[in-house]
Amino acid sequence: MKAQIQANLIIQEQIDQQEIDKKLENESKQLNHYYTNLKSSIDGFEFATLDTWSIGENDNVTLRGSEALYKLFQDYICTFHGTEEDLKSNPKITELISMLEICDKLLEAIKNSKIPDRETLWTLTSHQFLYRIFPRLSMEYPNKIDTYFCSSCGKDHGFPERISALIKNIYGKINDGL
Repeated sequence: MKAQIQANLIIQEQIDQQEIDKKLENESKQLNHYYTNLKSSIDGFEFATLDTWSIGENDNVTLRGSEALYKLFQDYICTFHGTEEDLKSNPKITELISMLEICDKLLEAIKNSKIPDRETLWTLTSHQFLYRIFPRLSMEYPNKIDTYFCSSCGKDHGFPERISALIKNIYGKINDGL
């Protein structure tokens, strides 16, 4: 009888472990899918200009991926002087917000996960942000993410609060690490 109870306990432990393993496998698949979506969004991002009146002009070459993000930040920080309301309806800004939200949520999910490949996913996700989204900002505008008044042109520069908050949040998570 005692041997039967021991055998049943061992079988139950194996079943419980299989269930845990299956949950971790599913979570890993979901997080990998989330990462693939982020990478695909960055790779597929296209940008020529924020100014809808300038679209189609010869000097507005359409760029893709991280080069497009680099140009978006350059145009936004350096030359765009529209209102924040104009930006909220601009599809390139909403795409950027979407990518930042995915990156932020993915980092949080990885941090809270117990999956075996979490360090790899963390590194890959951090890479997408630090080396594909953030380089222009970190090199040239590290203190200009928030809106500030430019005395040279008399206009406000910086990003809408939603974008600057996401950038700061993601950067903070990456700096804190796993």
